[in-house]
Amino acid sequence: MRPRAPDMIDFPRESQANVETQAIAAINRFRIATPRTFVRMLDLIRYMSQGNGIVSSTMSNWHFFLLNRTVPSSYFDNTYTPPDSLFSEPRSYGEGGNCSCSTNAMCTSAATLDERFLPGFLVGCEPLEALLQSTLICLYNLTCINALKNMYISSNLSIRALDPTLSSPNITVRSLVDILMIDRWENNTIYDQYYSSCAPLQCSYSLNERADRV
Repeated sequence: MRPRAPDMIDFPRESQANVETQAIAAINRFRIATPRTFVRMLDLIRYMSQGNGIVSSTMSNWHFFLLNRTVPSSYFDNTYTPPDSLFSEPRSYGEGGNCSCSTNAMCTSAATLDERFLPGFLVGCEPLEALLQSTLICLYNLTCINALKNMYISSNLSIRALDPTLSSPNITVRSLVDILMIDRWENNTIYDQYYSSCAPLQCSYSLNERADRV
């Protein structure tokens, strides 16, 4: 972090301890403010999607179908078949399908692949909501990773399992998002660069003196 050079010479110049203290304080403010700003924007998108009942592109919250109805016609001897009508019904998730997407966008169920459960992953009304409630425990297991790779990736791409010593496998994606998926913040304050950037390129001065009488 390079502080902006002052417009005027600063007396006395900042000590190294003071510069490091100010740098740590600025970084801490950044660490607190940045995740809050990101999470507020993310939540705004979530609430807008839920409040307006936007249909997911994967049709995971609503199911649409055509209903062909044949009704009697008072104007014809035979029956009259109107054009196909498009109907919708909410999808359901949870135990026994008791959570309806019409009333709760947070409904989820365990994700499956070839009738096998995928540890940690969830599916639900909103793909984003299901992802935020999921954990990444599957990505810590090479067997689970290979199952996903065989489904989505046709190449021989090598993917390594995550290191469980870096973060907890059971932490939710939402918890990771809340910290911007940053495991550790590091501060490297170089006092010499601060001093160089704040040092003036040149100095000039004028001296006013009373002329001696000759």
